[in-house]
Amino acid sequence: APSEPVDWLLCDMAWRPPEVAQPLAKWAKRNWARQLVANIKLPMTKKLEILTRVRETLTEGGWQDVRARQLYHDRDEITLSAWRTA
Repeated sequence: APSEPVDWLLCDMAWRPPEVAQPLAKWAKRNWARQLVANIKLPMTKKLEILTRVRETLTEGGWQDVRARQLYHDRDEITLSAWRTA
C-alpha cells in the first residue's frame, strides 16, 4: 500500500490475467491511484473471454473508461488504460 495516493499505476506483470486484475482493482477500490496503464499477457486460447473478465474486474473495482489496445509490436499482450475520480 502506498503511503499516499499516487497519480499513476503502471503494471507489466507476467502473471495470469485474472491474477493481475485483482490487485489492480484493489488499487481503485482503495483510492490508491488515479490513472492506470497495464500490460496484460494473453493466454493462447480464450483471449476474448479472459479480456472480458479482466475488464469486468477492473470496472467493478472502480476503474472507469477501461480501454484496451493491442499494440503492433507485441501481439501476445493487451495494453489497458483507465482512470478513476479522486
